[in-house]
Amino acid sequence: RRSKLTRTTLTDEEVALCARPTSLKDYVQARIDGTIRVSHGENGREFKNCYTCADGTERRQFEVKATHVRCALCGDAHTWSLETDSLVLLNSLKQHCGQ
Repeated sequence: RRSKLTRTTLTDEEVALCARPTSLKDYVQARIDGTIRVSHGENGREFKNCYTCADGTERRQFEVKATHVRCALCGDAHTWSLETDSLVLLNSLKQHCGQ
């Protein structure tokens, strides 16, 4: 079966548009936002890390700061270091929120 893909070459300008440099903070926040899913109630309603409150305010359970990740729902403001391996960090966050 033949592939319908066509090989192409991008110009330097096109490559620059595809690549967006990002900070560690933004990278980790995006990974958390894409990974964390919490089910709630009998109907199993799912909430993502980034959610909207009844008043329309956008919130996150896990917020990435300059040096750490913070659980915004915990009264003791539980934190994890950004120096932690990303897979270990994500597993710790999942465990923390019961995922």
